[in-house]
Amino acid sequence: MIQGLITALAAVLIFGAIILVHELGHFTVAKLTGITVYEFSIGMGPALWKREKNGTLYSLRAFPIGGYVMLEGEDEAVDSPGSFSNKPVLSRIAVLLAGAFNNLVLGYVILVILTAMTGYVGTTTIVRFEEGAMSASQLMEGDRILRVNGHRVRTSNDIAYEFLRDEDGLIDMTVSRGGETLTLPVQFPMEQLEEGVQAISIDFKVAAIPATPVQYLTYPINWSLSIVKQVWGSLIDLLTGRYAVNQLSGPVGVVSAIGQATQMGIDSFLLMAAFITINIGIFNLLPIPILDGGKIVLSLIEAIVRRPINQRLVTAIMSVSVGLMVMLMLYVTWNDIFRLFG
Repeated sequence: MIQGLITALAAVLIFGAIILVHELGHFTVAKLTGITVYEFSIGMGPALWKREKNGTLYSLRAFPIGGYVMLEGEDEAVDSPGSFSNKPVLSRIAVLLAGAFNNLVLGYVILVILTAMTGYVGTTTIVRFEEGAMSASQLMEGDRILRVNGHRVRTSNDIAYEFLRDEDGLIDMTVSRGGETLTLPVQFPMEQLEEGVQAISIDFKVAAIPATPVQYLTYPINWSLSIVKQVWGSLIDLLTGRYAVNQLSGPVGVVSAIGQATQMGIDSFLLMAAFITINIGIFNLLPIPILDGGKIVLSLIEAIVRRPINQRLVTAIMSVSVGLMVMLMLYVTWNDIFRLFG
Protein backbone atom coordinates (compact mmCIF):
# COMPACT_ATOMS: atom_id res chain seq x y z
CA MET A 1 0.00 0.00 0.00
CA ILE A 2 2.86 2.37 0.85
CA GLN A 3 4.54 1.64 -2.48
CA GLY A 4 1.24 2.28 -4.26
CA LEU A 5 0.95 5.65 -2.55
CA ILE A 6 4.54 6.52 -3.49
CA THR A 7 3.84 5.54 -7.11
CA ALA A 8 0.68 7.67 -7.18
CA LEU A 9 2.51 10.69 -5.74
CA ALA A 10 5.41 10.20 -8.16
CA ALA A 11 3.01 9.98 -11.11
CA VAL A 12 1.17 13.14 -10.01
CA LEU A 13 4.50 14.94 -9.59
CA ILE A 14 5.79 13.94 -13.03
CA PHE A 15 2.58 14.56 -14.94
CA GLY A 16 1.84 17.75 -13.01
CA ALA A 17 5.27 19.19 -13.82
CA ILE A 18 5.06 18.15 -17.47
CA ILE A 19 1.56 19.60 -17.91
CA LEU A 20 2.47 22.82 -16.10
CA VAL A 21 5.56 23.37 -18.24
CA HIS A 22 3.72 22.54 -21.46
CA GLU A 23 0.74 24.81 -20.84
CA LEU A 24 3.00 27.55 -19.49
CA GLY A 25 4.70 27.60 -22.89
CA HIS A 26 1.41 28.21 -24.71
CA PHE A 27 0.33 30.75 -22.09
CA THR A 28 3.56 32.79 -22.10
CA VAL A 29 3.84 33.12 -25.89
CA ALA A 30 0.11 33.87 -26.17
CA LYS A 31 0.49 36.74 -23.70
CA LEU A 32 3.63 38.01 -25.44
CA THR A 33 1.84 38.08 -28.81
CA GLY A 34 -1.20 39.91 -27.42
CA ILE A 35 -3.66 37.01 -27.54
CA THR A 36 -6.47 37.08 -24.99
CA VAL A 37 -6.19 34.13 -22.57
CA TYR A 38 -9.53 33.25 -20.99
CA GLU A 39 -8.24 30.47 -18.73
CA PHE A 40 -5.02 28.76 -17.66
CA SER A 41 -5.85 25.39 -16.09
CA ILE A 42 -3.78 22.58 -14.62
CA GLY A 43 -5.76 19.36 -14.38
CA MET A 44 -9.23 18.51 -15.62
CA GLY A 45 -12.66 18.23 -14.02
CA PRO A 46 -14.04 20.20 -11.05
CA ALA A 47 -11.99 23.21 -9.92
CA LEU A 48 -10.23 22.81 -6.57
CA TRP A 49 -8.90 26.38 -6.68
CA LYS A 50 -9.40 29.29 -9.05
CA ARG A 51 -8.57 32.95 -9.22
CA GLU A 52 -9.09 35.63 -11.86
CA LYS A 53 -6.43 38.20 -12.63
CA ASN A 54 -6.21 40.67 -15.52
CA GLY A 55 -9.00 38.93 -17.38
CA THR A 56 -7.52 35.42 -17.11
CA LEU A 57 -8.95 32.69 -14.87
CA TYR A 58 -6.24 30.56 -13.24
CA SER A 59 -7.48 27.18 -11.99
CA LEU A 60 -6.28 23.95 -10.41
CA ARG A 61 -8.61 21.06 -11.15
CA ALA A 62 -9.26 17.69 -9.52
CA PHE A 63 -7.81 15.22 -12.02
CA PRO A 64 -4.07 15.59 -12.88
CA ILE A 65 -4.50 14.05 -16.34
CA GLY A 66 -4.15 17.14 -18.48
CA GLY A 67 -4.50 20.87 -18.63
CA TYR A 68 -5.34 23.59 -21.07
CA VAL A 69 -4.95 27.22 -22.05
CA MET A 70 -8.20 28.65 -23.40
CA LEU A 71 -7.51 31.33 -26.01
CA GLU A 72 -9.94 33.71 -27.63
CA GLY A 73 -10.62 32.64 -31.21
CA GLU A 74 -8.68 29.38 -31.02
CA ASP A 75 -11.61 27.14 -32.04
CA GLU A 76 -13.60 29.64 -34.09
CA ALA A 77 -13.00 32.82 -36.05
CA VAL A 78 -13.41 35.84 -33.77
CA ASP A 79 -12.96 39.38 -35.06
CA SER A 80 -11.15 41.13 -32.20
CA PRO A 81 -7.60 42.40 -31.60
CA GLY A 82 -6.83 39.68 -29.05
CA SER A 83 -8.18 36.78 -31.11
CA PHE A 84 -5.89 33.86 -31.90
CA SER A 85 -7.58 33.55 -35.31
CA ASN A 86 -6.73 37.18 -36.15
CA LYS A 87 -3.01 36.91 -35.41
CA PRO A 88 -0.36 36.36 -38.12
CA VAL A 89 0.39 32.72 -38.96
CA LEU A 90 3.90 32.92 -37.45
CA SER A 91 2.48 34.17 -34.14
CA ARG A 92 -0.03 31.31 -34.05
CA ILE A 93 2.64 28.73 -34.88
CA ALA A 94 4.89 30.18 -32.14
CA VAL A 95 2.07 29.70 -29.60
CA LEU A 96 1.46 26.14 -30.77
CA LEU A 97 5.17 25.20 -30.74
CA ALA A 98 5.83 26.67 -27.30
CA GLY A 99 4.32 23.78 -25.34
CA ALA A 100 6.42 21.07 -27.00
CA PHE A 101 9.49 23.31 -26.85
CA ASN A 102 9.08 23.68 -23.08
CA ASN A 103 8.74 19.90 -22.71
CA LEU A 104 12.03 19.38 -24.55
CA VAL A 105 13.73 22.05 -22.43
CA LEU A 106 12.44 20.39 -19.25
CA GLY A 107 13.85 17.05 -20.43
CA TYR A 108 17.21 18.69 -21.11
CA VAL A 109 17.28 20.33 -17.65
CA ILE A 110 16.52 16.99 -15.96
CA LEU A 111 19.36 15.34 -17.88
CA VAL A 112 21.71 18.17 -16.84
CA ILE A 113 20.75 17.42 -13.22
CA LEU A 114 21.37 13.70 -13.76
CA THR A 115 24.78 14.40 -15.29
CA ALA A 116 25.67 16.64 -12.34
CA MET A 117 24.54 13.94 -9.88
CA THR A 118 26.81 11.28 -11.38
CA GLY A 119 29.71 13.55 -12.36
CA TYR A 120 30.43 11.26 -15.30
CA VAL A 121 29.50 11.15 -18.98
CA GLY A 122 29.26 8.07 -21.16
CA THR A 123 31.40 7.62 -24.24
CA THR A 124 31.28 5.30 -27.24
CA THR A 125 34.81 3.98 -26.63
CA ILE A 126 35.11 0.27 -25.81
CA VAL A 127 36.88 -0.16 -22.48
CA ARG A 128 36.54 -3.92 -21.89
CA PHE A 129 34.88 -7.13 -23.05
CA GLU A 130 32.85 -9.72 -21.20
CA GLU A 131 34.56 -13.08 -20.67
CA GLY A 132 34.42 -15.08 -23.89
CA ALA A 133 32.97 -12.15 -25.84
CA MET A 134 32.19 -13.06 -29.48
CA SER A 135 32.73 -9.47 -30.63
CA ALA A 136 36.34 -9.47 -29.38
CA SER A 137 37.34 -11.34 -32.55
CA GLN A 138 36.71 -8.15 -34.56
CA LEU A 139 36.61 -5.27 -32.09
CA MET A 140 39.38 -4.05 -29.80
CA GLU A 141 39.63 -2.16 -26.54
CA GLY A 142 40.08 1.52 -27.39
CA ASP A 143 37.86 1.34 -30.50
CA ARG A 144 35.58 4.39 -30.66
CA ILE A 145 32.23 3.38 -32.12
CA LEU A 146 31.04 5.83 -34.78
CA ARG A 147 28.13 3.99 -36.41
CA VAL A 148 26.00 0.93 -35.75
CA ASN A 149 24.36 -0.60 -38.83
CA GLY A 150 25.02 2.67 -40.65
CA HIS A 151 23.42 4.89 -38.00
CA ARG A 152 25.58 7.47 -36.25
CA VAL A 153 25.93 7.05 -32.49
CA ARG A 154 26.93 9.78 -30.05
CA THR A 155 26.14 8.18 -26.71
CA SER A 156 25.97 4.74 -25.14
CA ASN A 157 22.16 5.12 -25.32
CA ASP A 158 22.40 5.34 -29.11
CA ILE A 159 24.43 2.12 -29.18
CA ALA A 160 21.89 0.29 -26.99
CA TYR A 161 18.98 1.52 -29.14
CA GLU A 162 20.56 0.40 -32.42
CA PHE A 163 21.36 -3.01 -30.91
CA LEU A 164 17.76 -3.29 -29.73
CA ARG A 165 16.54 -2.77 -33.31
CA ASP A 166 18.76 -5.54 -34.72
CA GLU A 167 17.17 -8.92 -35.35
CA ASP A 168 19.92 -11.40 -36.20
CA GLY A 169 22.94 -10.31 -34.11
CA LEU A 170 25.15 -9.60 -37.15
CA ILE A 171 25.94 -5.89 -36.95
CA ASP A 172 28.03 -3.59 -39.12
CA MET A 173 30.20 -1.65 -36.67
CA THR A 174 32.03 1.45 -37.90
CA VAL A 175 34.84 2.31 -35.50
CA SER A 176 37.78 4.67 -35.25
CA ARG A 177 40.99 2.73 -34.52
CA GLY A 178 44.48 4.21 -34.54
CA GLY A 179 43.49 7.07 -36.83
CA GLU A 180 41.69 4.76 -39.26
CA THR A 181 37.94 4.36 -39.81
CA LEU A 182 36.94 0.72 -40.18
CA THR A 183 33.57 -0.90 -40.90
CA LEU A 184 33.45 -4.44 -39.57
CA PRO A 185 30.72 -7.12 -39.66
CA VAL A 186 30.52 -8.30 -36.04
CA GLN A 187 28.48 -11.23 -34.72
CA PHE A 188 26.95 -10.85 -31.25
CA PRO A 189 25.28 -13.52 -29.10
CA MET A 190 21.50 -13.73 -28.99
CA GLU A 191 19.53 -14.35 -25.80
CA GLN A 192 16.20 -16.19 -25.55
CA LEU A 193 13.69 -14.11 -23.60
CA GLU A 194 10.12 -14.78 -22.51
CA GLU A 195 7.44 -15.67 -25.06
CA GLY A 196 10.02 -16.84 -27.59
CA VAL A 197 11.48 -13.37 -28.14
CA GLN A 198 15.17 -13.15 -28.96
CA ALA A 199 17.35 -10.21 -27.98
CA ILE A 200 20.93 -9.34 -28.81
CA SER A 201 23.49 -9.38 -26.00
CA ILE A 202 26.03 -6.56 -25.91
CA ASP A 203 29.22 -8.29 -24.75
CA PHE A 204 31.40 -5.20 -24.32
CA LYS A 205 31.41 -2.13 -22.09
CA VAL A 206 32.03 1.48 -23.07
CA ALA A 207 33.96 3.94 -20.92
CA ALA A 208 32.49 6.56 -18.61
CA ILE A 209 34.75 9.54 -17.94
CA PRO A 210 34.63 12.42 -15.44
CA ALA A 211 32.60 15.29 -16.88
CA THR A 212 34.30 18.58 -17.69
CA PRO A 213 32.43 21.82 -16.87
CA VAL A 214 31.45 22.17 -20.53
CA GLN A 215 30.23 18.57 -20.75
CA TYR A 216 27.76 19.14 -17.93
CA LEU A 217 25.85 21.24 -20.46
CA THR A 218 26.78 19.66 -23.80
CA TYR A 219 26.43 15.96 -22.96
CA PRO A 220 22.71 16.31 -22.02
CA ILE A 221 22.12 17.78 -25.49
CA ASN A 222 23.35 14.56 -27.13
CA TRP A 223 21.44 12.57 -24.50
CA SER A 224 18.25 14.49 -25.34
CA LEU A 225 18.81 13.96 -29.08
CA SER A 226 19.26 10.25 -28.39
CA ILE A 227 15.86 10.09 -26.67
CA VAL A 228 14.27 12.11 -29.50
CA LYS A 229 15.70 9.62 -32.00
CA GLN A 230 14.28 6.72 -29.99
CA VAL A 231 10.83 8.32 -29.89
CA TRP A 232 10.74 9.10 -33.63
CA GLY A 233 12.22 5.70 -34.46
CA SER A 234 9.58 3.93 -32.39
CA LEU A 235 6.79 5.90 -34.09
CA ILE A 236 8.18 5.05 -37.53
CA ASP A 237 8.50 1.39 -36.54
CA LEU A 238 4.87 1.45 -35.40
CA LEU A 239 3.67 2.97 -38.68
CA THR A 240 5.73 0.56 -40.80
CA GLY A 241 4.48 -2.49 -38.89
CA ARG A 242 7.75 -3.37 -37.16
CA TYR A 243 5.91 -3.12 -33.85
CA ALA A 244 2.23 -3.92 -33.32
CA VAL A 245 -0.24 -1.37 -31.94
CA ASN A 246 -0.86 -3.64 -28.93
CA GLN A 247 2.72 -2.93 -27.82
CA LEU A 248 1.83 0.71 -27.13
CA SER A 249 1.50 1.85 -23.53
CA GLY A 250 -1.07 4.30 -22.20
CA PRO A 251 -1.45 6.06 -18.86
CA VAL A 252 -1.75 2.82 -16.88
CA GLY A 253 1.44 1.41 -18.38
CA VAL A 254 3.31 4.67 -17.84
CA VAL A 255 2.24 4.85 -14.19
CA SER A 256 3.40 1.25 -13.76
CA ALA A 257 6.79 2.16 -15.26
CA ILE A 258 7.00 5.19 -12.95
CA GLY A 259 6.36 2.87 -9.99
CA GLN A 260 9.23 0.62 -11.04
CA ALA A 261 11.50 3.64 -11.52
CA THR A 262 10.75 5.00 -8.03
CA GLN A 263 11.86 1.68 -6.52
CA MET A 264 15.17 1.85 -8.39
CA GLY A 265 16.21 5.24 -7.00
CA ILE A 266 16.14 8.95 -7.74
CA ASP A 267 18.30 8.66 -10.84
CA SER A 268 15.92 6.17 -12.47
CA PHE A 269 12.97 8.35 -11.45
CA LEU A 270 14.53 11.43 -13.04
CA LEU A 271 15.47 9.52 -16.21
CA MET A 272 11.88 8.30 -16.50
CA ALA A 273 10.63 11.89 -16.08
CA ALA A 274 13.01 13.13 -18.79
CA PHE A 275 11.94 10.38 -21.18
CA ILE A 276 8.22 11.07 -20.61
CA THR A 277 8.45 14.86 -21.08
CA ILE A 278 10.54 14.53 -24.25
CA ASN A 279 8.14 11.85 -25.50
CA ILE A 280 5.15 14.11 -24.88
CA GLY A 281 6.90 17.03 -26.57
CA ILE A 282 7.57 14.99 -29.71
CA PHE A 283 4.12 13.38 -29.68
CA ASN A 284 2.44 16.79 -29.57
CA LEU A 285 4.21 17.77 -32.80
CA LEU A 286 2.70 14.90 -34.79
CA PRO A 287 0.48 16.16 -37.67
CA ILE A 288 -2.72 14.92 -36.01
CA PRO A 289 -5.45 17.61 -36.09
CA ILE A 290 -6.25 17.53 -32.36
CA LEU A 291 -2.56 17.92 -31.45
CA ASP A 292 -0.40 21.03 -31.72
CA GLY A 293 1.37 19.57 -34.76
CA GLY A 294 -1.92 19.16 -36.60
CA LYS A 295 -2.96 22.72 -35.78
CA ILE A 296 0.41 23.93 -37.08
CA VAL A 297 -0.23 22.09 -40.36
CA LEU A 298 -3.67 23.72 -40.64
CA SER A 299 -2.10 27.15 -40.01
CA LEU A 300 0.50 26.51 -42.72
CA ILE A 301 -2.20 25.44 -45.19
CA GLU A 302 -4.07 28.65 -44.42
CA ALA A 303 -0.90 30.65 -45.09
CA ILE A 304 -0.35 28.87 -48.41
CA VAL A 305 -3.92 29.28 -49.73
CA ARG A 306 -4.08 32.80 -48.20
CA ARG A 307 -7.57 32.46 -46.81
CA PRO A 308 -9.13 30.91 -43.69
CA ILE A 309 -9.99 27.22 -43.89
CA ASN A 310 -13.71 26.48 -43.86
CA GLN A 311 -14.68 26.33 -40.18
CA ARG A 312 -17.14 23.46 -40.68
CA LEU A 313 -14.37 21.40 -42.28
CA VAL A 314 -11.99 22.18 -39.39
CA THR A 315 -14.69 21.25 -36.85
CA ALA A 316 -15.39 17.96 -38.64
CA ILE A 317 -11.67 17.11 -38.82
CA MET A 318 -11.26 17.88 -35.11
CA SER A 319 -14.29 15.76 -34.17
CA VAL A 320 -13.02 12.74 -36.10
CA SER A 321 -9.55 13.25 -34.61
CA VAL A 322 -10.94 13.36 -31.08
CA GLY A 323 -12.96 10.20 -31.68
CA LEU A 324 -9.98 8.28 -33.06
CA MET A 325 -7.75 9.49 -30.21
CA VAL A 326 -10.28 8.39 -27.58
CA MET A 327 -10.58 4.97 -29.23
CA LEU A 328 -6.80 4.58 -29.32
CA MET A 329 -6.50 5.64 -25.67
CA LEU A 330 -9.16 3.12 -24.60
CA TYR A 331 -7.39 0.40 -26.60
CA VAL A 332 -3.93 0.99 -25.16
CA THR A 333 -5.37 1.35 -21.64
CA TRP A 334 -7.09 -2.02 -22.01
CA ASN A 335 -3.80 -3.55 -23.17
CA ASP A 336 -1.98 -2.00 -20.19
CA ILE A 337 -4.51 -3.50 -17.77
CA PHE A 338 -4.33 -6.87 -19.49
CA ARG A 339 -0.52 -6.91 -19.28
CA LEU A 340 -0.65 -6.01 -15.57
CA PHE A 341 -3.41 -8.39 -14.47
CA GLY A 342 -3.93 -10.79 -17.34
